[in-house]
Amino acid sequence: MKNYDDLNDLFANISLIKCILFFLLIYLGITGLSFVFNIDMNSLLFKFALYGLMLIFFIFALKVPFRQFKNSFIALKKSNISFKVLFIVIANCLFTATIFFVLTYLSKVYNLNFNSFLFGFFDLTDYLGLIFYIFVVIILSPIVEEFLFRGIILRKLVTELHFDIKWAVLISSFLFGICHNFGGIISAFLFGICMAFLYIKSKNIFIPILAHLVNNLLSFILACSGVEIFLSNNLIISVIIILAILTNFILFRDIFREFSKL
Repeated sequence: MKNYDDLNDLFANISLIKCILFFLLIYLGITGLSFVFNIDMNSLLFKFALYGLMLIFFIFALKVPFRQFKNSFIALKKSNISFKVLFIVIANCLFTATIFFVLTYLSKVYNLNFNSFLFGFFDLTDYLGLIFYIFVVIILSPIVEEFLFRGIILRKLVTELHFDIKWAVLISSFLFGICHNFGGIISAFLFGICMAFLYIKSKNIFIPILAHLVNNLLSFILACSGVEIFLSNNLIISVIIILAILTNFILFRDIFREFSKL
């Protein structure tokens, strides 16, 4: 991983140990407060506190001049990867849906406790709740998670701990995956690998941030559209699984090609 410039160079100024320790410290602190005030750790409030404090940490640690933000945004506009980003997002949604269908089927056959929504459930009359969700999950989460898992962990595994870049991609993506819900760990791991390649090839952290944002936005739109009722049809499920196999075959092929180039 080399030839990084502009905003990406500033990640070199952040210590991996300090970043992880700070993350663990605030995570344990917020977890303790959650028990005291009986707050669900999966709630938006918990995520808002965690991601908000991590963003503040990055702002002070990076000390990013406006010029470098501007250069990164200009490079984002000039990048010609919109189709690739969209393909990754669609393939990930189809893959997530397939995993959801499989887990739902297994829970019925083996009487397992799996009762979850595919893309989530929202009260469309709760406008403040929807705005808060958009801010936390669609805007704040992609920024903080890409800064942490790609900008810091992926980069530092190579530059400071001298891991082979292939292992750095796998480890950072695995850590990204296990931070998600059980049903989404595999798809998040695959998505993390794709985000790592977007970052490595573009040398611009805002490109995986954009892809992450589009992915979360699409999931939110699908959840609000009531698509899960439509997806309960067996024929529709079969079509989605076939599309997931086709798109992810292409995605896996591209991933193996990119791995061979590292």
